[in-house]
Amino acid sequence: KLQTTEDGDFDSSSLQAMTLQQYQLAVGGASENVTNTNSNHPMKGIMQGDEEDEEANSQLYKIIVPPNSVLQLQLTYQPNDLNHHTFEFPIVAAGGSKTDGLRKLVHAEALRPRMLFSTTTMDFKGRVVTSGLQSVVCVQELALHNADTSGIEWRIDTEPLKKYQGVFTIDPAHGVLQAGQDCLVRAAFLPSEPIEYKASLNVYISPPRPEGASQSAGETLPPDDSKPYLPLRFK
Repeated sequence: KLQTTEDGDFDSSSLQAMTLQQYQLAVGGASENVTNTNSNHPMKGIMQGDEEDEEANSQLYKIIVPPNSVLQLQLTYQPNDLNHHTFEFPIVAAGGSKTDGLRKLVHAEALRPRMLFSTTTMDFKGRVVTSGLQSVVCVQELALHNADTSGIEWRIDTEPLKKYQGVFTIDPAHGVLQAGQDCLVRAAFLPSEPIEYKASLNVYISPPRPEGASQSAGETLPPDDSKPYLPLRFK
C-alpha cells in the first residue's frame, strides 16, 4: 500500500510486500483455498513455515495510487554480461485485468564499453582553507583506455568549472587515443573559500565507425557532441 506525505509526495516506505498466493489471488490466478488449512493435515507446520518464509522474502508489492494521482517508478539496469534483455513490465491491476496503459515492454542491451575510465568521480575530500597562507593544491589522476578497435577522439566539457575560476584545473581536457592506448588526465583542486564545490562534466567521444567503412592510419572521427558518453563528477 502506497501512502502520500504531507506535501503530496509518495512515501516509498509504505509499500507492503505480498506473498505469491496473494498476488495470484489479486490477478485471479488462484483461489483463497489454494492451500490446505486442515488443522489435522500432516504437512501443516511445514506449509505454515514455507508461507512465512515466502512472505518475508517476497519481491511482489501491492501499490495503491490515490485518485487523480501520478506515481513515477524508476527502473535501474545494471547488466553483468553482454546480452539483450526484453520483458513485459510486471505490473497488473487488482482483479487480473491489464489495460493497454499498463502494458509496457522493457528492452535493454548491454554493450561492450568503447572507452574505459579508472573512475567517474573525482572526490577531493575535505580541504582546509587558510587566510593569508598559500593553500596546498590537491591532485588526482584519471586513467583513460581506448578499448575500441579504432581510434577515438575524446573531450571533457570544462564549461561547468568556469564558475569556480582557478579552483579546478584539468590537463589534458581533450585528446586522441588509438586502439589499445592509454593516457592520464590530472585534475587539480585548489579551494579559495570554505564552501562545498560540486560539478558534473560531460565526456564526449567519437561515434562508432560504421561497419565496412574504411579508415586511414591515425584517422579518427570528431567527438559526438549530441550525446555524452558519461559524466565525470567533481566534488
